[in-house]
Amino acid sequence: ASQTDARLTLAQAFAQRHECRLDQWPLALIDAHAQAGPISWRGMNALGPYVAQRSAATLPPCMLMRGQHDLCTQICMDAWPKLLSVKRIHVLSDCSHYGMLEDEHAYGAAMVGFMKQYDAE
Repeated sequence: ASQTDARLTLAQAFAQRHECRLDQWPLALIDAHAQAGPISWRGMNALGPYVAQRSAATLPPCMLMRGQHDLCTQICMDAWPKLLSVKRIHVLSDCSHYGMLEDEHAYGAAMVGFMKQYDAE
């Protein structure tokens, strides 16, 4: 196999493990990726230069949610509680970045549970 084939295979393996773990990606996700076009910040390059900053606004309570195999690792998320009003951090088991597509019931239950607890704030 050529180096291009090997890189494509690695990119596909990364996407399958850390972006969306479904055997068949939903058409909406495929379309969203196709509409993105040639951008330089796709994949891990998107995370490197970004530095989160505290907002001057008073923010409502929020929940951070990521998949167990998400490309946004726990290390990526560690700064957010210092910057936002984070009340809960939830990890979706056996999911990656698009956990809402991979396990909509677990995603929905986490969202509803959070809203029920913090909506009055």
